[in-house]
Amino acid sequence: MMGRPLAGDSTQVGRQKMIQIHPLLDGPFREASALNPGEIQVWRVSLAATPARERNLKAGLSAGELRQADGFHFAADQRRFIVRRAVLRCLLSAVLDLPPNQIRYVVGVHGKPALPNHLNPKGIRFSCTHSGDWALIALAVNGELGLDLEMHREIPEVQALAQSHFSAGEVAELTALPLTRQITGFFNGWSRKEAFVKAIGVGLSYPLSHFTVSLMSAHGVVPLAVADDAAMRRRWTLVSLELLEQFSAALVFEANQATAIRCLAWDGD
Repeated sequence: MMGRPLAGDSTQVGRQKMIQIHPLLDGPFREASALNPGEIQVWRVSLAATPARERNLKAGLSAGELRQADGFHFAADQRRFIVRRAVLRCLLSAVLDLPPNQIRYVVGVHGKPALPNHLNPKGIRFSCTHSGDWALIALAVNGELGLDLEMHREIPEVQALAQSHFSAGEVAELTALPLTRQITGFFNGWSRKEAFVKAIGVGLSYPLSHFTVSLMSAHGVVPLAVADDAAMRRRWTLVSLELLEQFSAALVFEANQATAIRCLAWDGD
């Protein structure tokens, strides 16, 4: 297993419930069938694959997914797409007790995918994200959620980019950071903001400057403030996850949805 395993952690902000974040463990797909109400599973997925494994995974995709895969110009992008879509099907297959090729999706007005009601008596929700050769997939029973992963990379005009998308408080926090920590701070903020807009289901149509997250809070629950909307702030819990070095990851879910997060890893074995 690659990456740094985490010690279990409990974290709480204000009056929100205590959230138990379990250590990252290797897990076969059948572990998804153990998903219970009150917990969220977050799967870390390696998108690296041998040609033979890629062919095996590709065989489980739908006709539409195969057309999408064939549309990629670069082989690496095609491989990453095939692996993450196939792994999502395998996880949903385990939790729904359906063959992977029977999994179907519906898409919301703003592009958020979901399972159709007739296939989903358990009320399973999911969110996916990828960056570089890694993906994260979150699974939960009822309640919306959003997940984002960002690989750290150099950005020449990080301050200008932040001023275009961040709130005034976030820009001030980023500016106050030492130059050596600004890239980490930026991607911490970006991943947390992306996870929030994914959770509420409107994507980037929601103004990113309309809410504020902390840029440097440690692993665990992160403060979230929504301008002029205390009810929105109380509804959602934002958690920072440390699942890979030189990556930022964040999960947002409804405040009463879960008291535990199980972190599982599938590295292609």
